[in-house]
Amino acid sequence: MHANLEMELGADVLAKRAGQSPRDFYRKFSRATGVTPARFVENLRLDQVRVLLGHSIGFKEIATQTGFGNAVRMSRAFERRFGVKPSMFRQMVPAAE
Repeated sequence: MHANLEMELGADVLAKRAGQSPRDFYRKFSRATGVTPARFVENLRLDQVRVLLGHSIGFKEIATQTGFGNAVRMSRAFERRFGVKPSMFRQMVPAAE
């Protein structure tokens, strides 16, 4: 999943890839990880956003690369998880490039 964050990673897609019914996949995945497939994917995406904010990449490009689709959706999810806007986070971390 981590290598394909820009792709559709909904439970239906993941279930098909795993050769399971969506309902069975959802139950097994949630039991094994402690979170829903959607939450798991969002966490992977947000962790990658955090990494990319240390580079000189625009917010739109980061949102595209991480599968959020647009900067507004990415920003809302980021702030919900980390309690700070991506722009503020970027100011707090040293640039990687």
